[in-house]
Amino acid sequence: MRKDGTHRISTTLAIKLQGDSALRLTVLTGTQSGQTFTIHSPTVAGFDPGADLNIDDPLVCPRHLRFEKDENWWIVKDMMSENGTFLNGVLIKKAPVFPDSILQIGNTQFRVDYVQDPVIETAVIQRRGEWVQLPGIIAHELKNYLHYFSEGIEQLKNDTVTMNRFSGEIRSFEVAGERMKELVQMLRDGCSPLNVTEIDLVELVWEQVSLIETAAHLAGITLEISLPDGCVLIDADANQLGRCILNLMKNALEACERSQIINIMLTQESDHHLTLIVRDTGKGMDSETLESMWTPLFTTREEGNGLGAFIARTVVLKHKGRIHAESKPGKGTVIRIELPRRQA
Repeated sequence: MRKDGTHRISTTLAIKLQGDSALRLTVLTGTQSGQTFTIHSPTVAGFDPGADLNIDDPLVCPRHLRFEKDENWWIVKDMMSENGTFLNGVLIKKAPVFPDSILQIGNTQFRVDYVQDPVIETAVIQRRGEWVQLPGIIAHELKNYLHYFSEGIEQLKNDTVTMNRFSGEIRSFEVAGERMKELVQMLRDGCSPLNVTEIDLVELVWEQVSLIETAAHLAGITLEISLPDGCVLIDADANQLGRCILNLMKNALEACERSQIINIMLTQESDHHLTLIVRDTGKGMDSETLESMWTPLFTTREEGNGLGAFIARTVVLKHKGRIHAESKPGKGTVIRIELPRRQA
């Protein structure tokens, strides 16, 4: 248990390595900028010339970090370095590596890619020593119970006397049922293959905005939308990607209070990808919470299920995109989703 009362559960990534499954490190900054290294086996990196991977940077410890391959993913481990190891801007001791991660030690920054794209799979969690396929199991069980739950509500609604007497309670049951349906669909999104078609990303984003407009207005929160005119066509699963975007918007809404702002922006600055930004001026997160936010079942909200951010990241990865978060307490949160541009 963490000091704030939340629990951390050991998890795999939503990926499975295939083929060679080597890592490719591209140096972005420092004296070795532009160089590329390929890692096939456990590798120690550091300033020591005798290290498996020598890093020409005096701020890097002689044996700074270690790359090692587990059964289903690559892990980077800090070796008690003086200046720390940062993965996607977060100080880590040990962390799995997603495709397109940014790793920094000393003044040297790397982009970490997989030589062969990993397969995006369902999440697996370790609980009491046992590895369990989480989303599929929960979705299946919830669907079974939800069927009986929904039937019971309909029977109550058809009884006029009961409906008149307990209308408020029955409406609460209906809302709970809708939340459970959303949860089942989120879990399925984490397991299901993509149904890719040509979609207009601008239209998809506007559709999700329309679903939170009323809630934002009632809460006194301002939505600032900056989307391109006309169509922005991409190849994607409209249902999964739409729910991913909606969930991030809802998270932003829940982080804000009256008179605060949520900004939603779509940019096309790169020839290779589009960037969707969801920025809020809400309460923000500390570094420990930021590091844990993508972990399944991690939540800071009493009513939260701890799956939304994890499923969102899984969906983005399945689209061969990437997602990053930046946040500070009292300064709000910025979520950036990068998606491949549609090639002509």
